[in-house]
Amino acid sequence: MTTKSTLQRWTSFRSKDRAGATLSAHMATGGGTWYRVRRRFMRHKPAVIGIVVLAILILGAIFAEVASLGIDPLAADFGAINKPPAPGHILGTDAIG
Repeated sequence: MTTKSTLQRWTSFRSKDRAGATLSAHMATGGGTWYRVRRRFMRHKPAVIGIVVLAILILGAIFAEVASLGIDPLAADFGAINKPPAPGHILGTDAIG
């Protein structure tokens, strides 16, 4: 029994479309290497969840300035030190204000 290389197996395999024309297995499966990589990746649920979380973090970093609504994070409000939650400070304040 002789073994064929991967290239020989791919090029020798032929399939027919509805019109009867021959297509290589590469085209019959809908793509090549990247199609298989994407399909295998999408089947791995933890990897998909990880890429979604990573995309959210990256988008958050890109749009952080817009999300801050113009509030300076380094500005201190010394008149509101250790105050309870209020409309101006939803979570309250700490020792810095």
